[in-house]
Amino acid sequence: MPYEINFTKNGVYVTYIGTVSKDVILEADQRFAVNPRFKQTEYYISDFLQAVEINLSDYDMKIISHNAVAMNMWHKHTKLAIVVKENHLELAGLFKNIVINAGIAGDVELFTDLSKARQWATED
Repeated sequence: MPYEINFTKNGVYVTYIGTVSKDVILEADQRFAVNPRFKQTEYYISDFLQAVEINLSDYDMKIISHNAVAMNMWHKHTKLAIVVKENHLELAGLFKNIVINAGIAGDVELFTDLSKARQWATED
């Protein structure tokens, strides 16, 4: 599986591995959303640092973003952290702009450092 989902006490951490596509991200989101712990999460960290290749168009990002907004309507996460390599910051920024403009509840931040993302997501 090109992703791993790990729940913590108050959140979820999704690691993407290898080649990442729209379908991979949507599948991971779906698996997370049907998990009973979904409604107890306060933060969601999407870690793309182990991704070898990210095959996403701008249109794919719109679909993924709108899916995130729809998930957020069922449960309003406090924080959403996206962790990417420097060369994917622009694409991740597109996601951030779409979800914020669509009215997602909570904070959305982009990181290139996983430890900083974890620190931000878990601080009060």
